[in-house]
Amino acid sequence: MTYIIIWRDTEHEIGEIHYHVKTDIRPKRVFMKFKERLPELLPEGFHIVTYSSPNDIGILDNRHRQHMHICYMQRRFPQNVHITFLRDTFKPIFIQMLQKCFPKTEITILEEADKYTPEDVGYILDIAVHSVSREFMPILLLALSKLPKDVVDWVADNIYFVSSNEDDAFYKSKKELTPWKRGIIVLCEQLKSKSLKEQTFTIAHEIAHAKLNHKATSAPIDHDYQKDEEEADRLAKKWLKRKLNP
Repeated sequence: MTYIIIWRDTEHEIGEIHYHVKTDIRPKRVFMKFKERLPELLPEGFHIVTYSSPNDIGILDNRHRQHMHICYMQRRFPQNVHITFLRDTFKPIFIQMLQKCFPKTEITILEEADKYTPEDVGYILDIAVHSVSREFMPILLLALSKLPKDVVDWVADNIYFVSSNEDDAFYKSKKELTPWKRGIIVLCEQLKSKSLKEQTFTIAHEIAHAKLNHKATSAPIDHDYQKDEEEADRLAKKWLKRKLNP
């Protein structure tokens, strides 16, 4: 085998993190060899999940969150091997595993999209575990879809969202308040009256506070409040600029 090409399936109806494989040997041989060697290729902290079909295999982390699913389909797709990255951060790890499995093979991955759709965000965020009302959920998902993928992936692991009828939006770092030891971002009533651009920036700003490990407070006390606000503004602007001008 001399090459493997993995390309994004942008037409897939459930998110846009789905890929097909093309190679110069039979696709099932690629699938079976990778499946056979997977136990030795798997990074620390991950384990294999098996399905009733021998043509399906998945990879989970130790917190039982699925990162990838691979299946071989005889008739459904022209190139047969279909890959789903449920967490996009796992993609480079998978490429490294594939390179170890086929060390003499040139591997190319073709991308077309560099953002998650709101539907993707809802799936990655696992919205069922967040206490966000139906009114706030579209605002949250749309705002997060404007941020870079690596930021959304970080948010999925580190932030718990709740909605409230208070002020605007704010961040709480008291991770002991949540069962998953996450920071908390509260989406408040005033956020609804803002424009889409303002909503996106406000949510990005609060995420930036969390990413920068700022001490959480809703008033300028006990620390350099203005400095933290300026730092969060700069990081939020950087993320949104990166999104608009990749």
